[in-house]
Amino acid sequence: MIICFVVLYKSTELKSEANAKVQKKAELEQLISDENDRTKEIEERKLYPGTKKYIEDVARSQLGLVYPDEIIFEPEKENKK
Repeated sequence: MIICFVVLYKSTELKSEANAKVQKKAELEQLISDENDRTKEIEERKLYPGTKKYIEDVARSQLGLVYPDEIIFEPEKENKK
């Protein structure tokens, strides 16, 4: 009877440990997935400065350049009285 009780107790203890480890594994897999996504994003950002889009964005924002056939509408400034 005592042996059955000890085996049953250890069995439930091992099941709870196994469940905790399964949960920890799922958390770690999610962290790995997040880090892989972050790595891809960093790689894309690293490649961005060499693209035509980057050059165009810099020319527009810092130099104020536009295409010859482009029309720019600016909001009217309010006159202060």
